[in-house]
Amino acid sequence: MAGALATLLVSTLVGALVGYVTNVVAVQLLFRPYRPVRIPLLGLRVQGLIPAKKEEFARRLGEIAEEYLKTPRLQRDLQSSMEEAARSAIENALRGMLRSNPILYAALEGYVAKIADAVSESIVSPILQSLASSAAGRVRVGELVAEQVSALDSREMEALFRRIAGRELRFIELAGLALGAVIGLAEGLVLVALQ
Repeated sequence: MAGALATLLVSTLVGALVGYVTNVVAVQLLFRPYRPVRIPLLGLRVQGLIPAKKEEFARRLGEIAEEYLKTPRLQRDLQSSMEEAARSAIENALRGMLRSNPILYAALEGYVAKIADAVSESIVSPILQSLASSAAGRVRVGELVAEQVSALDSREMEALFRRIAGRELRFIELAGLALGAVIGLAEGLVLVALQ
């Protein structure tokens, strides 16, 4: 009985260790080696998945950013924010100009917000609408994003991915431990049954 328990324990621990180490290595291979390494006997070139696909990742991330920025909702939100900022700036400028003349300020203070609204609605909004539609075709956000991501070195890419998905990567490592333990236990049970 003690021998069977020892077999189960050792098999479970070895399985857990092998599963954990395997998944830790697999996670590391997502990022490393940073540069291609030649394995002469096998004639292979090996490089981490993320560094090897960095340019494709950068291009696709740029495409996603460009598509997102061209959505009507985002354009409306941007225009609305810019209109509100312009309206506020107009109102503040009017108040500043009127404060230098206390009599005029007292007479027109109640109308400043209405004047700012009217100027914003009749002048600023059409200008911003025209600028937004012409800028949407000219600004190459996708290219800018792709350039920035491509400019990151492999260590920075790894740090970025670990900041974004660190918990999930750690889960993968620990899942290897748990799965390895289950497989080790199953192997131990088979060994005990065969004895």
